[in-house]
Amino acid sequence: MVEDLSTVLPALLTVVALLLPVAVLSVSDGVLHMLAPHLFFRIPALSVLPKSAGLMLGIGALYDRDDGTVYDLTLLFDKSSFWNMSALDFLAGRADPAGYRLIDLALGAFAGLPDPLLGNLMLVSGALLVLAGAVALITARDTDLARVFLAIPILSLATAFLTIYLVSLILWVAHMLNFWVFLLAAAIYQKRRYAKHH
Repeated sequence: MVEDLSTVLPALLTVVALLLPVAVLSVSDGVLHMLAPHLFFRIPALSVLPKSAGLMLGIGALYDRDDGTVYDLTLLFDKSSFWNMSALDFLAGRADPAGYRLIDLALGAFAGLPDPLLGNLMLVSGALLVLAGAVALITARDTDLARVFLAIPILSLATAFLTIYLVSLILWVAHMLNFWVFLLAAAIYQKRRYAKHH
């Protein structure tokens, strides 16, 4: 029984790791649709600007947390690769949003950060959020305005987390699949190419 658990648990954790972005996207989308007024979804700037800010925040968080060797593709398939970890280690380390200092980095956009590249990324992220707030002030009134102001940071933080997690997930899965990742990519490419012609 214990031996069965030791083989099933890693597979289960791998499935959890693969499905986590879908769950986060579903929950954040559900919360946004409950919280935000219809106008939030009808005016593209209200949703696109926070998503773009979240993308910048996520990229900045990856840059802030990891050194360049983590993303060195020449080391991706090596046994000493950073991505050579179990599903449990992946979920505990890469899926924990607290490990990325998202709020600190977002506030650093206005306070200044020591690294110029990171500071510029956070400044762009902050400017996009301010611009989204300005669009909200122009387009929404009363309780709709308050609801939009709550939805903007939720969408931005959810996008930042998904950016971080999906980059990490792609690299982790590519390391796990090793050279099979190229076969999978070729199969997907062929399927899409075939679908376009028929």
